[in-house]
Amino acid sequence: MRKTPSSVLCQAWDSFEEAVQQSQDRPSEKTVHQLRISTRRLEATLTVVQGLGVAHKAKKILNKLQDIRDTVGDLRDTQVSKTLWNEGHPTEAKGFQVKLKRKRKKLKRKVGTYLGGLSLDREHTYVKNIISLLKDRETKMA
Repeated sequence: MRKTPSSVLCQAWDSFEEAVQQSQDRPSEKTVHQLRISTRRLEATLTVVQGLGVAHKAKKILNKLQDIRDTVGDLRDTQVSKTLWNEGHPTEAKGFQVKLKRKRKKLKRKVGTYLGGLSLDREHTYVKNIISLLKDRETKMA
């Protein structure tokens, strides 16, 4: 069975909400990575459905997603840097490792605070409205 734009958006939103919840509970490397992936997928889906007459509401959600990605991006970058550095230079430059660890810890607190206060109620309503509009159009086209 073919996927409809409304079902793809619904699935992307559900994955995003789950990733936000997991990251709020514990912003680990895995949960932050999943949050960034789900954010990008939702952004891509919303960008596509903008052309179906829901641009105004989609734009508001896209702005929020950009804020989230910007906030967690620095933490994710330090997590990746740590992994790459440890693979290539496990015992070298302890000062750099200490500095990176300190920065990661600071960013983890910042992300935890941001995500802890994050409310997606408005965006949830927008997405549900967009899904409803898309379903109406899909029904008319069928």
